[in-house]
Amino acid sequence: MKNHHGRPRPAGAGAGAGAGVVAAVLVVACIIGGTSTAATAAPTHQGNHRRGTVAGYRVRRVGPRVRSDHREAADHRVPGDQPGTGDAATTSTAAPTTSTTPGTGDVEGTGYQVQSAVPSRQRVSVIVALPLRNAAALQSLLDDQLTPGSPQYRHWLTPAQFQSDYGVQPQTVSTLARSLGGDHLTVSPFGAQAVTVSGRASDVDAAFSAKLATVRRRDGRVALASLRPMSGPEPIQGVGGVVVDLSPVPRTTTTAREVPLNRYSSTGAYWGDDLKQAYGYPAYGPPDQTEADGAGVTIGTVMASATSVRDDDRYFADEKLAAPAITVEPVLGGSRFDAKSGQSLEADLDVQQAGATAPDADIIEYDLPDLSDQSVFAGYTQVVEDNAVDVVSGSFSACELYYTAAYNGGTNLTGILRAEDDLFMQADSQGITTVFSSGDDGSLGCTTPDYFASGATKARFIPGVGFPASSPHVIAVGGTDLVTAHAKRSLNSSYVSENAVGDPLGPYDPDGVGKDVSGGYWGSGGGISSVFPAPRFQRAIGVGGGRSVPDIALHMGGCPGGIARSCQGCPNIESTPACIPQDSSDVEIFAGRPIGVIGTSASAPDFAGTVALMVQVAGGRVGDIDPELYALGAEQRAGRLPYQLFREDIPGFSGHYSTAYTKSGDSTGGFDQVIGNGTLIAKNLVFSSGATPAAGIPETPSNP
Repeated sequence: MKNHHGRPRPAGAGAGAGAGVVAAVLVVACIIGGTSTAATAAPTHQGNHRRGTVAGYRVRRVGPRVRSDHREAADHRVPGDQPGTGDAATTSTAAPTTSTTPGTGDVEGTGYQVQSAVPSRQRVSVIVALPLRNAAALQSLLDDQLTPGSPQYRHWLTPAQFQSDYGVQPQTVSTLARSLGGDHLTVSPFGAQAVTVSGRASDVDAAFSAKLATVRRRDGRVALASLRPMSGPEPIQGVGGVVVDLSPVPRTTTTAREVPLNRYSSTGAYWGDDLKQAYGYPAYGPPDQTEADGAGVTIGTVMASATSVRDDDRYFADEKLAAPAITVEPVLGGSRFDAKSGQSLEADLDVQQAGATAPDADIIEYDLPDLSDQSVFAGYTQVVEDNAVDVVSGSFSACELYYTAAYNGGTNLTGILRAEDDLFMQADSQGITTVFSSGDDGSLGCTTPDYFASGATKARFIPGVGFPASSPHVIAVGGTDLVTAHAKRSLNSSYVSENAVGDPLGPYDPDGVGKDVSGGYWGSGGGISSVFPAPRFQRAIGVGGGRSVPDIALHMGGCPGGIARSCQGCPNIESTPACIPQDSSDVEIFAGRPIGVIGTSASAPDFAGTVALMVQVAGGRVGDIDPELYALGAEQRAGRLPYQLFREDIPGFSGHYSTAYTKSGDSTGGFDQVIGNGTLIAKNLVFSSGATPAAGIPETPSNP
């Protein structure tokens, strides 16, 4: 809530027009400072940050682990978050109608245009995930690794150990190579859990029942896609292989958006040190006192764009912090920064939010070519094989239902989700904490199947949870609107209140396929998985059935410009206008200018930074801390925790679920599918104590 010296002043009190929905993060289209031009050189870093030097920005060009002839795989955008309880799960729809006339026809229901068939002799590679060996033993190991007192407690595996005990065996690769050699296909290992099958496009088409084509995506880039669902040949099916599909159907989207907000107030826009004061992060102190700044820890982020070093440098300079050491790690060739891209906006946001929370941590950004299933799988394969990060944050989401048979012409593709979940299990076994945003569509994160079908429809949003947040092996982070103290000539951002009241949305086209969808919400993604069962740590507190999302929440902000509408008769809250006074946002430097941004794309990297502080204090990796979070929540609700960790008295409604809160202001306590266990008092999680000093007013020694 910067409204004093040392921060850009507001350009004016009026809010400008929104820029529309960009990916899964909403951004506030406004100029907070006095200029929108990018600096021509990196800014000078000032202030009292203890590291004192500006770290270099590195780009490592590592050879692709999959042949680059398919690195422009289709960008599967999806609005959404959460498991389905509506009629979508039982209503079948045809696969997308396709045109094979180059440059003349759209892939119906995708917003993509077919450019040409793939030349028959062009070499193409397909990723095939194989089942884990000894999966039950692996889950038992994970439980032991997270149980204090166990001989395996926080004894993490190396990638080689994981490969030896649970990965694909060399003889399996050899057997597949012999079996598929007659189809003129070659097979190569791909990390511990998959293989690549490569060959001429005509041979891949025949073996995988594919129809390969190049399509032009909405961002103008050309991608490779199969115009019908792919299925593996018999040898692959015989070993339980899952083809990581090249579908043109939009599935995955980012979770951040720009919003019109060009003033500072009790609802932001918030810089990183504002959030550190509001959420009670540990205070900075001399080396002989409590130390929690992320030093010696490496944070990973994953996005389909490189981050901008100039944007990041400017953000950290304004925060009076030296820029962290940032390494961009291209995966399958990666994707360049683009000032017009929502994915580039997301890449900057992830780095800036995580780095502000743990400013002495190093950051590796895994830069994907797109958010297709192949690229996401390849990205997280590289994360676990590199084994270089202690915590990794992702801010994208795909409605689980979009992988079911009802959305894919009768072909069930949920095996892709389970294959990616296996990667997150590997990360857990190596001690890497995996964090994901829960999504921004409240509890109505999916559309009915007719949104992707041909012809006129009356598509609507329905309950459905987003993956990867629905994986039982990741930490799903939801969001709230934050209200802090506000006074002229003061930077005080102390906590006042929060709400998780979603913004009802008017009809809009979430994925640019040419059809509006009605009944949507902007808010904390949450619900119950239709793919994954409730994990043990949720069953222990009486949350059964499917895996519930989210686990916790932090600030996300609200009021997506141009599509919000009033809410009348919403449960547990009074009727509200389209945007309530408590709607808020965060600050990001993007394309050389300060903007406001909203979405769980902000809360997820914030929590990843929090985990980095935990790793530093613990002296090593902490792995999947979900069981610890749930146990602490239960202890707090039982009155046995000697300090407060979670804030639970937060009103909220996300379109289908409500928080454990009533209009009278009383909290019934307990877990819910809007904010999970609640929001954090971060220092009490990092140090497991209520006695640790908290960060004070921004730009003071305890919170520079």
